[in-house]
Amino acid sequence: MTKVLELLFTMTGDKTKTYTVDAPQANLTAATIEAAMQTMITASIIEQEGQALQSIKGARYVERIVTPVIA
Repeated sequence: MTKVLELLFTMTGDKTKTYTVDAPQANLTAATIEAAMQTMITASIIEQEGQALQSIKGARYVERIVTPVIA
């Protein structure tokens, strides 16, 4: 099973941007994730097509099961 953490942000152009963290730590709390996301916004470290991160829209763990048919 593959597990990732998706961080969802609202951009200045009112679009949603999702960043994926592969193999996240298992013991992350909502407060820890929110603080990290807020740091990303405050530090203005990410800009895409002239749009910066504006606000936190959400965060979620996504798990998927991959079953090979032919390996």
